[in-house]
Amino acid sequence: MAKPEFSARIQVSVVWIAMLPTDNEAAARKAIQIIPVGDVRHYFDSDGGVGLALSQDLFPSWHREIFAALPEDHVLKEAFARYSSDPGAIAPLWDALFVFRPGVTWTDRPPAPDEFVKQLAFYGGQGLKKGQPSGSFVRDSFRDLPIESDWFDELRRISAELDASGGGTGDSE
Repeated sequence: MAKPEFSARIQVSVVWIAMLPTDNEAAARKAIQIIPVGDVRHYFDSDGGVGLALSQDLFPSWHREIFAALPEDHVLKEAFARYSSDPGAIAPLWDALFVFRPGVTWTDRPPAPDEFVKQLAFYGGQGLKKGQPSGSFVRDSFRDLPIESDWFDELRRISAELDASGGGTGDSE
């Protein structure tokens, strides 16, 4: 698969969050090769605090919204059932991409993104044919049904949108 290319006007920060037993700093350093573009800031979050902050502050009911949007026979329905049954449960937000207007900074709380993509399921990268989706994603709303796509396609789509809008989403001052 071709790797995404970003405009020089786009600043990229990547937070590698430890969510699986195999997620550690060494794995994050190896994964950095996935995004081999110039000015990318990489961070490693060993305790998942960033994912929890995003969930608690911006999208506290994201997992319940997805669960409610999925038809009963959807393959992902069971995966989201455990969080939806406990109204107080907070699911960390991970495998997501957020787009912010130029100049937005994260202070005490994470800022609301202008656009986002969240991967809900991963089908596996090895053995997929070129152009075949690698997962299920939602874009900009957790209340919509997921679409099949691929991270590289999503990155290319967002990068093209940002280039077309002059490097930011919407009007920037």
